[in-house]
Amino acid sequence: MVLEDLFVRYSVGTAGLAGLATLDMAEVGKVVVQYVATYIFTRLMQVLAIRLERNDLTPAAACRMERDIRGYVIDRVEQEVTPPQVNNISFTADEGKRIVERVFNDAYSIIEVWEE
Repeated sequence: MVLEDLFVRYSVGTAGLAGLATLDMAEVGKVVVQYVATYIFTRLMQVLAIRLERNDLTPAAACRMERDIRGYVIDRVEQEVTPPQVNNISFTADEGKRIVERVFNDAYSIIEVWEE
């Protein structure tokens, strides 16, 4: 999803990979933030699917939760790492892993107590 958005924004379909040549470090940081938020959100959707399968939620409530959780995760990731700072974080090292787990766990807690 992130790559698709990136390729559309930078016209990779028509310009080829040369379209990405205009990416500066600030834009790369935004892409990384978007990627991290998408990763966390995707993991959370597995939790949401389990709740839906257990009939804990109606489909309409699940759709509302999905929309709200997506916004929450994006906001939290943006708070945790600003685009210039994100270029200095390794998400495979301890600091990056802690950020991902913190945002995931906070959002997971919201899903677990969500009421229709």
